[in-house]
Amino acid sequence: MGSRITEEDINMFTGCSCHLLAAALAARTGWPIMLVADVDGRLGWFHAGVLTPQGRLLDIRGEHDEHDWLDEYGPIADAYGYDLQVEDYSYVYDGDCIQVCPATATAWRDGRLGEVVDSTIAAREGELVGSVLAMCNGRIRHS
Repeated sequence: MGSRITEEDINMFTGCSCHLLAAALAARTGWPIMLVADVDGRLGWFHAGVLTPQGRLLDIRGEHDEHDWLDEYGPIADAYGYDLQVEDYSYVYDGDCIQVCPATATAWRDGRLGEVVDSTIAAREGELVGSVLAMCNGRIRHS
């Protein structure tokens, strides 16, 4: 059983630590990590979760379909992409390049990205795995 998910958890794991929870979920379930990412590689990825056997994307906020994720995180990619414009505006970022894709299609490694993870975040991600899995409407059972 997991821990109650708080607003602070949602902020942490939809912000800069989503990849840590995705890695923990993947380690527990064996499900592939999925990303909202820039397919042309200029910007990288913007959000991470896992793909359930039912074809749904799972993150700290529960299950989603691909369009939900793109609606939520595509604008973030677009906003960041505008920073890539050059002075003469010869390059304007194309938001249509944002897709949901397997982490294996990117430079993703193990979810830690080589950073030192704050022990509080690491402990919390482990506590939340059961809670996030429980949000799959009871269809998925884990020990």
